Amino acid sequence: ALRTPRPGRHVLQLGYSDGLSTVSLFAQRGRLGTAPVPGFAPETVGSRPVWVRHETTERVVWGGQGRVWTLVSDAEWSTVRDAVAALPGDLGHRDGVRARLARGLGRLGAMVNPFR
Repeated sequence: ALRTPRPGRHVLQLGYSDGLSTVSLFAQRGRLGTAPVPGFAPETVGSRPVWVRHETTERVVWGGQGRVWTLVSDAEWSTVRDAVAALPGDLGHRDGVRARLARGLGRLGAMVNPFR
């Protein structure tokens, strides 16, 4: 589902359920700030820094590829961790001609398709 909470600010929501657990993934263009997220603790999933709120419903927030990703799930933490590790994240800042060209082409592609 595509939602527009404010004009020009789209949020993509994907949901999945196996009948026992549910997972919702939200993607919004932008960058995650560097300040601590209230109620969340910093952790590492795979090699990715994330913000986690462990409750009955797990919440994980991270930044990557020009988007802020939020995963909300009532699945076990091991399942949530595996899902987050499989999803997009920052590839780290790379220099060099090929890396700069790839970033530039990505930006051009985003102008044509903002949900790419």
